[in-house]
Amino acid sequence: MSETLSKMITFLRFPLIVLVICIHAPEYSGLGTSAFDSFSINLLANTISRASVPLFFIISSFLFFPDGEFTKEKYLHKNKKRIRSLLVPYLIWNLLVIISLIITGNFPYLPISTGWFDNVKYYLSAFVCFKQSGIPIAFQFWFIRDLLILNILSPIIYRLVKDNFLGTIWVSALLILWIMFEKERPFLFNISAITFYSIGAYLRVHHIGLDIIANKVGHWGLIYPAFLLADCFSVGTEWHRLIHNLQILPGVLVLLRLAYLYVTNRPLHISGKLASASFFVFAIHAPWCLSISKKILNIAGCPQGVLLYISIVCISSLLGLSLYFIVKRFAPRTVSLLSGNR
Repeated sequence: MSETLSKMITFLRFPLIVLVICIHAPEYSGLGTSAFDSFSINLLANTISRASVPLFFIISSFLFFPDGEFTKEKYLHKNKKRIRSLLVPYLIWNLLVIISLIITGNFPYLPISTGWFDNVKYYLSAFVCFKQSGIPIAFQFWFIRDLLILNILSPIIYRLVKDNFLGTIWVSALLILWIMFEKERPFLFNISAITFYSIGAYLRVHHIGLDIIANKVGHWGLIYPAFLLADCFSVGTEWHRLIHNLQILPGVLVLLRLAYLYVTNRPLHISGKLASASFFVFAIHAPWCLSISKKILNIAGCPQGVLLYISIVCISSLLGLSLYFIVKRFAPRTVSLLSGNR
């Protein structure tokens, strides 16, 4: 991996987390009372920010697959490392959400008459697929769950993408399925997860660096606004889902391009520190930081609308960062455990 690509990934980690917060913030801010508020919040939360998760899957897969042959030893070594970096914090944060819901009296208990076996299944489902929702109780961790599953299935994906022709067909077929059935979960994980995970694997196996792609897609920045507007103005039409998914693809390219332009012109001193906090901020932003931010702004009398939305995103991001550096200062081992040893 080139030095430029390494810097790009470091730079992208925290901004992508902020975009994830942008996606979740409308659940706390609402969509406002005016057409302008609704349009602006939809543009930020449901259009621009939606490229963040696919790019996370591409980067995660790109980093998982090694250069050269994907041997059994490399497979076991990679997954062993992911136990500490992904599985342990995944279990801890879901458990913390369960505990916080129990303390606040918001945990949806089963009826008293329910047998012990059904109760055990019910509590365990909170860590995987709670109440048939398709997501764990710490809902943002569906990304980590899907990533863990796909890492286990990585030898199959490696075989599919290793051959250039077969890999091209596989990735193309997945992209078509994703565009048409993006919300479906045929095998627990989301179709978007395996689609962009496979893209990352294909690029890595065939030695196509993300920095190389970013250096060649400058023209997408010129036409990307047209995709954004088409997405926003097609809301409520039968074509919206298709247009919405199509705009995500150039969105990913634009994010890569922006990262490339930044790292080739500026040092990464601040970005490196923010990158180390990104997983912690991702984990704690919902429900804690978003809820606290909303309460602060309600007390301050912040009006409903896009101002409330942007304020919630900013305060939640700053609150997550502050908590990370405070805990790291006084309990570094704790923050290391919660952040997957990052």
